[in-house]
Amino acid sequence: MTVYNLPFPLNADMTLGASTTEHVESCKSTTVGPMPPLDFLDRFLPVRGTPKDHSMHRLPSTDAFKSVPRVAATAEGISSPLIAALNECTPDKFRCPGFVFDSTATRSPPDHPNPHICCYKPHNLDAAKRSQYYDLAYAEFFINVSPDPLLDFFDDPLDTADRATHELLSRFSKKSSQALVEEHFGQHLVYVVEVLSRQSRNFLFTVDMHGSMARFLRWDRSGCVVSESFDVCADPEYLCDFLWRFSKTNDAGRGHDPSVEHATPVEERAFRNAVRAYARTQLSPDEDLEQEVRLHYAPGRVFAVQILSQGKTAREENWRRFLFSRPVASPGALLRNATRGYWAVDASTGRCSSSKTAGATAEASSSWRERSCWVAPGWRAECTDLGMARRRVVLGTPVELASAAALVDASNRPDWACLVNGQIAKLWCRKHYRLVLSTVGRSFTTLRDTKELLHSCYDAFIAMRDAFKKNRRLHRDISIGNIVLVQEPDSEVRKGYLIDWETSSKVDSKGNATQRGRAPHNLTVAELTKRWKIFSHKDYAPNGKAYGGVYKLENAKSRKHTRDIVFGSPALSEWLDTMMAFHSPLKTHGDEFRGKWTGWEVEKFWKRFLRTHTLETSNRPRHSSKRLESASKSSKIPSAHASQAQTGREATVQRGPRDELPSSATPKRGRLPSPDPRPAQKKRRVGATEPAAPVPRRSARILGSQEQANPRLPPIVIPSPTDIRRSKAAPVLDGSRPRGRRRSP
Repeated sequence: MTVYNLPFPLNADMTLGASTTEHVESCKSTTVGPMPPLDFLDRFLPVRGTPKDHSMHRLPSTDAFKSVPRVAATAEGISSPLIAALNECTPDKFRCPGFVFDSTATRSPPDHPNPHICCYKPHNLDAAKRSQYYDLAYAEFFINVSPDPLLDFFDDPLDTADRATHELLSRFSKKSSQALVEEHFGQHLVYVVEVLSRQSRNFLFTVDMHGSMARFLRWDRSGCVVSESFDVCADPEYLCDFLWRFSKTNDAGRGHDPSVEHATPVEERAFRNAVRAYARTQLSPDEDLEQEVRLHYAPGRVFAVQILSQGKTAREENWRRFLFSRPVASPGALLRNATRGYWAVDASTGRCSSSKTAGATAEASSSWRERSCWVAPGWRAECTDLGMARRRVVLGTPVELASAAALVDASNRPDWACLVNGQIAKLWCRKHYRLVLSTVGRSFTTLRDTKELLHSCYDAFIAMRDAFKKNRRLHRDISIGNIVLVQEPDSEVRKGYLIDWETSSKVDSKGNATQRGRAPHNLTVAELTKRWKIFSHKDYAPNGKAYGGVYKLENAKSRKHTRDIVFGSPALSEWLDTMMAFHSPLKTHGDEFRGKWTGWEVEKFWKRFLRTHTLETSNRPRHSSKRLESASKSSKIPSAHASQAQTGREATVQRGPRDELPSSATPKRGRLPSPDPRPAQKKRRVGATEPAAPVPRRSARILGSQEQANPRLPPIVIPSPTDIRRSKAAPVLDGSRPRGRRRSP
């Protein structure tokens, strides 16, 4: 049974994710398109069954969406007739059998916008309506609608254009117009991220509509493949074919991860009891046991996954079933590793472990690791090879149990691909792997005192040192999020475990990485050098702005920013002063600390310090501080949801140099004249005159954080477009009038 409505971590700060602006920027380097619609359908939704199966119970596509206007005053003017057409059926013929379409934007609260149309299985529709925050937790795919054809984030090339030089992203000379388009598409990305976070998925289909123009998109952790746009009024067979194929494929073909399933009631009780028993061993007497259990267990939402031990054959005895529920970490962005971390329970032993998707109690995690490719044409099963050096403080290397699915890369750039943001996007295809560790810990943020701080950080330091000495491996991602605290039976203080070695790499004698692609990025050598200077050089201040490296260096040379700080712990103050002297001795130190910033000297000092000093316990102060708002708070970009609704004024859209064509040329946006008999009028678009309040992050709203609603913009009034693109004939499956074209392979 397919899994829906995965729980979020209770700590909202861990799942705030990226802003719409950050989503858009990351998407620009990870999008490939525009793929011809028929090629898109054949690649990602191949035809199943015989031609008779596709005509017997299928409604014809001719005039299927004739009630959908090419333009409308509001998005609801497009979505309402479209929903009616999508749900159309007769006693024996259907548009998308087995699915229903519902208007979700109309019932969304002001602080939590939803896409206009969501597709559901009938039994999930009632569940989605139970809460205003559940719509995307049960959606199979969604359709986001704009009444303005010019709000399209993408600009298709002409048939005669050279795709190798054509820019796919829409460009506007007016900054407010560009910002509005990007914010609208950024909201689309926010919906995608929420679906992938709230469901167990490998990928997701969506449809982006602007007026009657639509395009398909396929999302996964590598990025996005986008189709060419088409007019649902003039070429309805594309959308009809998509709906029919979508209904005829299985859940895995729709993007769901079939390896995750619901746990039985007996397994849920066993999971809850195992988590409670293990949590009791990790808490101090004054900590709330039930609150700790709630961090890892959501009633009614316990799931199971079968994991094949790495290097083992797929025999029955080599598979292990793990149970998991609420994650301690969940992805807030489309890309990156998209790691979910859980406490998990081995269903056969009842022991708790730690898992990256799902352990005995073990810690489990689910991550997507990358390698370079163009477009993902298919899937194949693989096991991951995560090399980790045994750390001295940890009793043994964590257990590596992996069952994965990886994208297979295409060796050549597709002939339909255009430039995206000035370059051909090279995607990082990702392997989905699961890792189970026998070590189960609590977040580093649960530190209790100075003693625990210095001992646990020493443990992580020794792990880092051992990895380098024994395996010449650098972790490369050390942070408080990658250190967990474990109370072991024979230890007075909790130990620190260094986890998440995905981006680690071996290094050669010069310190250079020997494994390419372990920390991929899209920077050129010049850009990388510039970023390095920003973080490392005091005098490097582009655009007159000072960057982080400046203050670090200032403090290293003079203690300018720390010399007036008085710590409540004299021991901590002494340790910090000594470490800073090791790193960068002052003139007043003379030669006492010269040349001591080495691993051996730091380890010797730290070990002796812990042995000879009495460290304070239970002395952690509880500060209340507001979380810093993201840079988007000062942005004057109106919210995408507001642009779909009701306030503001109209403004003329001014397109950039790419659209400045001679009067005899084809109309703007690379589409041929429309057969629409209505006279062409000047196109206008909404522009915002005042900055809108920042949209709160969706995960925080789902968890109950209520933020101030966005101001609304007025209805968008757009005249009929005259640049609807038409295409040549190609066969279709339902016997309707043939349209479209199929590109040669």
